[in-house]
Order: sequence, then structure tokens, then C-alpha cells
Amino acid sequence: MTKNRFIISGGGTGGHIYPALSIANEINKSFDNPEIKFIGARGKMEMNIIPKYGYKIHGLLISGLQRSFTLKNILLPFKLIISLVQSIIIILSFRPNFVVGTGGFASFPVVFVSSIFRIPTLIQEQNSFPGISNRLLSKYTNYISVAYDKMEKYFPSQKIYKTGNPIRESIRSYKNLVNQRKKLNIKESMTVIAVLGGSLGSDKINKTIRESIRSNKNLVNQRKKLNIKESMIVITVLGGSLGSDKINKTIRENIEFLISKNIFIIWQCGKSYYNDYKSFNSDKIFVTDFIEDIDSIYFTSDIIIARSGALTLSELAIVSKPSILIPSPNVAEDHQLKNAKSIEEKDACICIEEKDLDLIFKSKMDLILNDKNLRDDLSYNMSKIAMPNASFDIVDLIKKHLKND
Repeated sequence: MTKNRFIISGGGTGGHIYPALSIANEINKSFDNPEIKFIGARGKMEMNIIPKYGYKIHGLLISGLQRSFTLKNILLPFKLIISLVQSIIIILSFRPNFVVGTGGFASFPVVFVSSIFRIPTLIQEQNSFPGISNRLLSKYTNYISVAYDKMEKYFPSQKIYKTGNPIRESIRSYKNLVNQRKKLNIKESMTVIAVLGGSLGSDKINKTIRESIRSNKNLVNQRKKLNIKESMIVITVLGGSLGSDKINKTIRENIEFLISKNIFIIWQCGKSYYNDYKSFNSDKIFVTDFIEDIDSIYFTSDIIIARSGALTLSELAIVSKPSILIPSPNVAEDHQLKNAKSIEEKDACICIEEKDLDLIFKSKMDLILNDKNLRDDLSYNMSKIAMPNASFDIVDLIKKHLKND
């Protein structure tokens, strides 16, 4: 039997890298012994992250367009030509059956060259306003996976498939765990022990329960680990992996107001800022530079303050937590603001632009802390946006194409 070969290209940020990994993992589940090659940009974060998950990656000599005039922009045409030649060599030697691009400048040369060689391609656009690479590639690709409505403004409508953004399996597992209590009408105060066995039991059910037990243990342990009282509202502040100077300053300036409430703050301030804020650690505040186990922190939290990158929003939709979104103003074409506004239009979040933080942060916090009905509504409306099967749906498109090809 001929082995199916796949190339997945994209990177630059976690919002492009982790959807690519989710798609790769789903391909491994759906095909017999597939061969997967990742392609990223030399020197970028994907070159370190992807190998940790057991995949091989090849780095192209490519970089993005800088918004200010720099030497890098002068070199860009030469780097693009070199990366196109590199892509031709990779395509001819690897001979993929299908190529997936998840955005970022690394995906452009690979998907473009693949389309020239008539290799089927799919691009995955995470944001409500697409990046320049995907806008250019939309003319050549076979399929376009999107997470938002009204994307026909940017892409050919006949190529669009609304799948949502691929997310990590661990996030989906937690969602299943929370839904079990609702299905069985189990009160929040009750401790539940399920004992399932028997020689005729289901292997699939047993594995699912085993993973749920592990997840539940992690969730309970987070509150114990941080000494969080049951009565406390837990607010998690996420400024992105590198932290946000403005968000950190806003929390610091409002710290007395916040701790006067019955709340516990989990504050990811970023590695660059940790030394400035670690002194705020107390019985009501946990300050950390980076959160490794973000899954359990999501579910420990009652309210989340975060940026509005596409991957963050997809995960927040799955965990369905009331959120205050503070879009980063330092991103290409202001796509985080557009993402947040599209969620706010569905009454699924509170959006505060950075320029307005000093004016309205305290009043918005007061509103969400004091109004449980608002929190419930935000959570419910966010849950309606969730599309947990994105990876499966994307790979299903690929399977159908290869079957009919």
C-alpha cells in the first residue's frame, strides 16, 4: 500500500503552530502510518516547538514584512526567491499527497509551489481578518478552513469551509468532563466516584473514563495547590507568553481594588516582567512568568482576562468562561481587535481596547464580578461559538479529497 505523505507548513506564533500540531495528530489517527513533514521559518519558535512533539521540521530562509523600514524588508524579495527554490526541492523530493498551510509567512512558498505542481492544498485561517499570506494563497488553494462567518469578503466562497480552529485534545477532554455532570444532573457539591468494570466492558469507554479521572484530579489539585478557598472567584490574567506591559500595569494599578473583593488572582505576567511583579505573590495572588498547565488553569478560573489571539479565543469558547478581552494593538492589521469585536457582537465577551484600560477597566471588572447573570450569559454565549471538532473536520475534507482523487 502506498504511504500517504503530508506537508504541514506554518508558524511564527503559537496561533499558527498549535493548530498545525492538532491537524498532524488527527492525520496520525485517521491514516495508516502516514508520513508528516513540517516546514517552518528558520530561527522561529516552530523550529524548537515542533520536534518536541515527535515531528521532523525543515526551516526555510524566509521572514515576514516589517511594518517599519528596515534592512530586513530590503532582503525580503531575495529570501522569498530562496524559500521558493527550497520549497520546490522539498516538494519534488518528498512528493506529498496533500499540503496544509496554517498561516504565517512560512506557509506561503510551500502552499504556492504545491499548487503550481497541482498537489491538493488546504489553508487554515484562524482570525476574523485573514493574514496577507492566506489572502494571497486563497486564489490557488483547493480548500479554505475558517473559524468565523462572513469570510467570503476575503476568500472565494466556493472554497470556504467553516470548521473552527483546531485545538489541543486536552482542552476537548476537559469539556467532556464538565458536560458529564450536567448530563447526569449531579449537584456541584457532590463528590462522585464511578466504578466501571466487567470482562465485557468497552475499551473505548474505559480509556475515556481513565482520561477524565486524570483530568478531574488535575482540576481539583490546582485549587488545593494554590490554596484557593471554595468561596473565592478565580480571575486568571493572561498577557500572552511574553507578557503584556500594559495589562501588567493595569493589574498593578488596580491591585487594592481587586484584592478587596473575594477573589483569587492567577497572574501570568511574562518572563520579561516576572522580577517586577513577583513581590505581589500573596494568599490572594499567584504571580508566575508562564503557565505550563494552561488546561487546568482554564477550568480552575471563573473569569479570564486575556488577549484575543485566534487560538486563545478557540480555547476560551471550548471552556466557556466569561472573559474580558484586551486585544493587542501590536499585531498585523489589528486582527486581534477584529477577533474580539466579532465575539463581542455575539454578547460572548467584554472587549476593552488598551487605550481605554485606564478609563473603564475598574467599572467593567465591577460589572462582571457583581453580576452573576452576566457571567452566566457570557459563558453560555461563548459556548455557542465553540467548534471542538475542527481538526477532525479538516482531516475529513482531506480524506474525502484523496479518496476521490
